[in-house]
Amino acid sequence: MNLAMGVLLTVRPLVIAPVLDGIAGANNTPAASIGLVTLNNLGATLVNLFGLDEMTVMNLGIMVACIYFAISAVIAGLTLSGHYLTVSVRTAVARDLTLRLHRHFLLLPVGFFNKHKAGDLVSRFTNDVNVTTTSLDAITRGIIKSVTQVVLTAFVLFKTDAMFATVTVGIGAIHVLITKSLGATVLRRSKTYVSQLGVLSAALLETINGVRVIKSFAGERYEAKRMNDVANTFRGYLRRYRIGTFYQVPARMLADALVATVVLVLVFYAVTEQRLTLAGAALFFFLSQQMSAPISELFSNILRIQELKGCAERIIETLNVESDIRDGDRVPEKFSRDISVRNVSFAYERHDNVLSNIDLTVKRGEFVAVVGPSGAGKSTLFDLILRFYDPKSGVIEIDGVDIKKFRQRIYRQQFGVVAQESLLFNDSVKANIIYSRPEDSSALDYALSVANASGFVDSLPHGVETVVGDRGIRLSGGQIQRIAMARAVYAKPAILVLDEATSSLDTESERAVQDALNKMAEEMTVLAIAHRLSTVIHADKIVVLSGGKIEAVGKHSELLNECPTYRRFYDQQLVSNFPNMPE
Repeated sequence: MNLAMGVLLTVRPLVIAPVLDGIAGANNTPAASIGLVTLNNLGATLVNLFGLDEMTVMNLGIMVACIYFAISAVIAGLTLSGHYLTVSVRTAVARDLTLRLHRHFLLLPVGFFNKHKAGDLVSRFTNDVNVTTTSLDAITRGIIKSVTQVVLTAFVLFKTDAMFATVTVGIGAIHVLITKSLGATVLRRSKTYVSQLGVLSAALLETINGVRVIKSFAGERYEAKRMNDVANTFRGYLRRYRIGTFYQVPARMLADALVATVVLVLVFYAVTEQRLTLAGAALFFFLSQQMSAPISELFSNILRIQELKGCAERIIETLNVESDIRDGDRVPEKFSRDISVRNVSFAYERHDNVLSNIDLTVKRGEFVAVVGPSGAGKSTLFDLILRFYDPKSGVIEIDGVDIKKFRQRIYRQQFGVVAQESLLFNDSVKANIIYSRPEDSSALDYALSVANASGFVDSLPHGVETVVGDRGIRLSGGQIQRIAMARAVYAKPAILVLDEATSSLDTESERAVQDALNKMAEEMTVLAIAHRLSTVIHADKIVVLSGGKIEAVGKHSELLNECPTYRRFYDQQLVSNFPNMPE
C-alpha cells in the first residue's frame, strides 16, 4: 500500500505535462517508444497516446485537473486504508510485545525485581513498548514510501538528463551527512531520556504507594520537593533529547534550499542551451523538489531509528535477562516425609553470607518456628525453601529429592504462604482468596473460618464481593493479613509458610488465629517466622537463628534454659508484658 502511494505520488505531477506543452506552445515530437520517453517529450507522447490532439488547451487543462484530483483521491483513500491497517497492526504488535514482556517478567526470579525499581519496570511497558511500536510503524511506512518516490523520480530525471540528475542527487546526498553527524548524539540522548523517564515513573509510583506514610509524617512538602528535583532532572534530559533531534530540521531545510537553488540554475542553463524544453524544465524542477522531500523524509526516518533504539534496547535488554533459577522436569509427589536443609549457605550477589552452613530437618506434620533478631536470615531461609533463590552451596530436599529437580510452579503449589507484607489485588475479597484456583464455596468458607475473617467480611458492604482497593487500601492492616491467611489455606496446602503472619493482628484476633493454626498443625506442616514468641511457644520445634547461623533448636522449655538469645527474647517480650506467665 505504501509502495502504491509512492508510485502515485511520483506519477501525479507528470499528468500535467500535456498542459504545460499547450501553454508553452511547444510542438514537440512524441517518443517513438516507451523507452525513449523523457520529460522533454512526455506531454507530446501522452497527447499522441490518448488521441488528445484536437482538444483545446482549456479542455485539456480541465481534463488533466480532473485526473490529478482523481489520483489525489486514490492517494487519500490509500492513506486512510493504510492508516487503518497500520494502526491495527501496530496495536496488535504493542499488545503482543506487552504480553511477551509480561510473560518474561513472570519467569524471572525474585532477585531481578529486588534490583529494579517498580516504576522503572512499569515504564518499560507503558513508554518503551508504545514508543517502539509507534515509531517502528511510522518509520517503516515512511521509508517504503520515500524509497519508492526517490527511485522512480530519479529514474525519470536520469532518463531526461543524466548529468543534471547526478548533480541533483549528489547535492541531495547532504542528508546522509546530516543523519550521520547526528546519529550518535540522538542515540545517546534517547537512552538517557528513557532511563530518566523510568526514574520519574518510579518516583510517581512510590508517591502513590506511600501516600499513607507521606500524610502520616506530614511529608507533602518534602515529597513535592523530591518530585520537583526528579522532574527537573528529567526535563533537562528531555530538553537535550528534543533539541538534539530538532537540529536536523533547520539543517535539512538548508539542504533542500541548496538543492532548489542549484536545480534552478541548472534548468535555466538547460533551457538556454536547449537541453530541456520549457515544459521539461518545469517538470524537472518540480520532480527534483519532489525527490528532495522524500530524501529528507527517508533520512529523517533513519535518524528516528536511533531515537527508538533507546526504548527498544531497554525492552531487548529485559527480554535477554535469563532466570538463574532453572526449572526442573520432575513433578513432585504429595509431600509425605520431610524437608531437609543440608549445609546451606547463601549470599545476595557479592555480599557476605546471609546464611552459613544451615542444617535443618522439618518432618511432615510438625509445627516449626524460626525466631531471631532482624537480619538473622529468617525470611531468606524461607525464600530458599520456596526456591525464590538457589543456595550458594548445600542442598534443600523434599522427601529426599533436590528441589532443583522439580518444576517450580507445581512444587510451589504444595505451599500456602503468608508474607510479612501481604499484598491484596484491587479485586473482591473472594477473588483475592481464591486467586488462580478453581472456585469452591466450602473451601472459601473454610479459609475464612480458619483465618478468623468471617465476621468482618460479612460486615463489609458487599460481603465477599466487596472490592478491597489497590493493595487492600480499603481494609485495615489486620483485615488485610487475615484475607492473606485465608488465601494461603484456601487449597489446604501440605505446607503452610507464615512470615510474621500475625504481626498486624490485634490480641483477640491473634488468639483466635493461633487456635486455628494449632488445629491446622494437625493437618499440615507449618513453618512460621515470629517475633512474637507468644505465637510459637507451643511449636514442636523452635529454631533460633543468629548472625546467619543456627544457634539452637528445641522446644520452648528447652531453649529457655539452653539458649541465651531465646531467653533474652522471652524476657523482653513475655516476662515484661506478662509477669505472671509461667515458664
